[in-house]
Amino acid sequence: MERTESASWEYGVATAATLSVRAAEDVIFSLLDGRPTAFCESEQRLYALNPVAALIWCCLDEGGGREAACARLVEAGVDRETAVRDVDDGIRRLLEMGLLRAERQPSRRRHVCVFRMDGSSYSIETPRRGLSHQIAALFDPRPSWVEEAAAAHFDVIDIDGSLYIFRANRMVGSCEPDALAPTMKTLVTAQILARERAEIIFHAACLSHRGRALLVSGPPGAGKTTLALQLASRGFGYGGDDIALIGADGSAKGLPFAPTVKSGAWDIVAEFRPDLRSAPVHCRPDGKNVKYLNLDATAPEPHPVGWVVFLRRQQGVAVDVVPLNGEKALVRIIEAAYSPIQRLSLAGFGALRRMFAGAKTIELIYENSAEAATVLSNLCHDLN
Repeated sequence: MERTESASWEYGVATAATLSVRAAEDVIFSLLDGRPTAFCESEQRLYALNPVAALIWCCLDEGGGREAACARLVEAGVDRETAVRDVDDGIRRLLEMGLLRAERQPSRRRHVCVFRMDGSSYSIETPRRGLSHQIAALFDPRPSWVEEAAAAHFDVIDIDGSLYIFRANRMVGSCEPDALAPTMKTLVTAQILARERAEIIFHAACLSHRGRALLVSGPPGAGKTTLALQLASRGFGYGGDDIALIGADGSAKGLPFAPTVKSGAWDIVAEFRPDLRSAPVHCRPDGKNVKYLNLDATAPEPHPVGWVVFLRRQQGVAVDVVPLNGEKALVRIIEAAYSPIQRLSLAGFGALRRMFAGAKTIELIYENSAEAATVLSNLCHDLN
């Protein structure tokens, strides 16, 4: 079947912007043993298409579009509501796979949020000012960065109340409006990690104190963010509450997104950061409600690691500090880290060895985050 190169259609009626959808230039449709398939040259992948996806492709090839595909399903005996849902789901899936490309056709003013992260600027274009404000809660947007070339530009499209996120005309994510900020955090983080040359990516909060890094790690719910905020209120530099990048020389730096406070910690954090009470609620893709706090982040520069802290939250206990030897600490950090090459290389092991060479490694057992922050703060001051 020969594809008509100019065939496309507008998708998204009565939305903030319409979407012109077309077949990707490096994709060809064919029948193999009677089964509809699509071959993508850039990804070197062959996709088996279900009947609805094949129908959408044929309608596109013939110069029709969404309505034509829906009409054909209705003619085949499918009720109108189901036909529309199936066709829309099929279009979104083809966009996600990269078999279709999308080009926005603006129908009203768009809003651009530009911010800097890890030394590069990023831009996100949205259909409504309120959506840009949601994203701005994650970063430090400044008008002076608008003139900089963005490391990545994202385009957010509103289609029937749901948001679809594109980069270079390819769909990279989708979410509901209240999940936009967490979703953009995930996408920007992926961009940064793809560009970084860190040997090890460590799931930990990263703070700084007198020129050295403090890494605080623990499983979900261990209280990394709350403890990081407690320490920041005591004068520690904040570098991020989620990811620390370990360089080849063993130094560490964080990704300084705004701290993400989960609902279970709102009352605790609001005691020393009352502005959290008025912060908007965002819904993460995993269903958890979170709030973001404005906090001046330290420059994302690497520091030699002075302390590595593994958290263990336990009810009914006083704060206890348990020293960890090198073997136990290494096992812990491997469990909470990963490498961009998906395995611990000799270079990665060397980076960890150099990190531990100058660091004190402990397990911090606690119940009350304020008490834990006081003990940890004193410990860091005593070692200077």
